[in-house]
Order: sequence, then structure tokens, then C-alpha cells
Amino acid sequence: MHIPDGFLDTKTVVVTAAASILFGPYSASLILSAVLIVQCLFFQDGGITALGANILNMAVAATYVASCVYSAVKKLKFSGSDIAAVFLSAWISVLVGAFLTSVELALSGTVPLNVVIAPMMLVHAVIGIGEGIITCVAVGYVRRFLDGKSGACANSDAGGETN
Repeated sequence: MHIPDGFLDTKTVVVTAAASILFGPYSASLILSAVLIVQCLFFQDGGITALGANILNMAVAATYVASCVYSAVKKLKFSGSDIAAVFLSAWISVLVGAFLTSVELALSGTVPLNVVIAPMMLVHAVIGIGEGIITCVAVGYVRRFLDGKSGACANSDAGGETN
């Protein structure tokens, strides 16, 4: 899903954290890689030359960071820690993708890091808030829907969260 960023462009809501929380980081990386490939090849979104970077940034790095943040915050066991863990994992995963993209742009010689890092991180910090809210709603809905059902998608064997 694309949302306008206010600069005549759109940003993609990726929901890496939702996939990581519900299915585990391994499965989420495969799912998101497949989604990025389909978007690239069939919808011309992202471009074939950027596919490797997009998979690295969004399907691999952001997914694993989301999983680590979720686990770390959830271990704190305070009132609302689960919601905070879901939100923060989504927000930080967006920032990780933006940071890696900034570094890759700088390494490619496209733009100096000191020029790209601040605007990229600022825009994605705001987008990450939306991603966090969407992820909280999506994870909450799926958990309520699957609550009490046998054969739930989210299972601890795959690394996903179970209730």
C-alpha cells in the first residue's frame, strides 16, 4: 500500500513487523521477498535494478530487526508491553530500511550521506508512526481472529508469536 509523503512521492507500507511477529522472521523474509518480486516484475514498482537492495533492506534486515525489537520490548513485561513491542518493532523496522537505503545511495555515489540521511530518516520516522499503527491494528485483528482456533498461522515452531 502506498501513502503520499508530502514531497510529490509515495512510500510503501511494508508491514515487515506484522509478518515477523505473526509468522517468524524466517517465513516473513520469504513472504516479503516474494511480495517484492511480484511488485517489481508485475507492477513495475521498485525496479529490477533495485530489487536486491529492496529485498535486503525490507525483507531481510527490517524483518530481523523487527523480530529482535519485538522480543526485547516484550521481555520488559510492563502494562501494555505487547502493544508497545508491536508498535516499536514496526517503527524501528521502517527506520532501519531508510537508514540502509541512505547508506546504499551514498556508497553508490548517487548522493553524499550527509545530504540524504537527515531527510530520509525524518520522512520515514513519520511514516513509521503510520506503519506502527497499521501493524498494531493488523496484529491485534489476526490474533483475535485466530484466538481459540486450532491450526493457527502464528506458531512458535516457525518463530512466530502464539497466544
